[in-house]
Amino acid sequence: ASFIEYMTAQGFDLYLVDWGVFGPEDNELSVEDAIVRLLPRMVRRALEHSEAPSLNLVSYCMGAPLSACYLATNPDVPVSSFTNMAGPIDFESSGMFRTWLDAKYFDADKFVDVLGQIPPQLVQAGFKLLKPTMDMSTGLNLWWNLWNDNYVTSYKALSKWSNEYVGFPGGFFRQWVKEFYQQNRMYRGTLMLAGQPVKLEKIRCPVLVVGAKDDYIAPPACVKALMDAVGSTDKTYFELQGGHISLIAGRSASVHCWPKLTQWLATHEAA
Repeated sequence: ASFIEYMTAQGFDLYLVDWGVFGPEDNELSVEDAIVRLLPRMVRRALEHSEAPSLNLVSYCMGAPLSACYLATNPDVPVSSFTNMAGPIDFESSGMFRTWLDAKYFDADKFVDVLGQIPPQLVQAGFKLLKPTMDMSTGLNLWWNLWNDNYVTSYKALSKWSNEYVGFPGGFFRQWVKEFYQQNRMYRGTLMLAGQPVKLEKIRCPVLVVGAKDDYIAPPACVKALMDAVGSTDKTYFELQGGHISLIAGRSASVHCWPKLTQWLATHEAA
């Protein structure tokens, strides 16, 4: 059930970005800080430790737009390829979250000013409300498969991972909602980070985009949008069965998604 174990077994040295658990002292941290200050340090450290001349940047969910912004503002960074797995790019097509967070209904400034840090329970509630019956159907499926040890093992791993939410720093949430969900600045080419324009067409490395047919968190249309936005000539799109989580971590991920990813990476591996 482990994506990391699978990747390392295939011969890839995998470096996982761990953002840690944010506290109230981190509330001034913004999306810009994450992209301009933190991601470059992480990439440098991975390259130093691996002693490799370049790396393959594999991103999932929110990691994809953050990584896309990083690559767009650092076009000369030694990256052999960029993979977006179920990461929203065109936020206008991002489904129910886009509707809920529309500036006509949602005041991000007031929300952050009142709460400060966005608590993990509130983040979790938002995801649960997207599909309120999910917990019920998941419980029923578990009941009918209690005899299946492989199912139960996979269920426990996936349930633990998918329910471990962390809070959002207030500054990050404010910028994320306003400039990405409400104004769609990254995709429209109007986003500025540290005084520098973010232009996705500056991404010219090989690109792999993977969407999930039943994804209601990042619908395929908003993920696939990266294909037309980048300046790369070597770009590939897969749309696989499954949802936002099952694409990368479900029981069928090791059969349908992971092999396609490793096969593609093997042809674009850092030298």
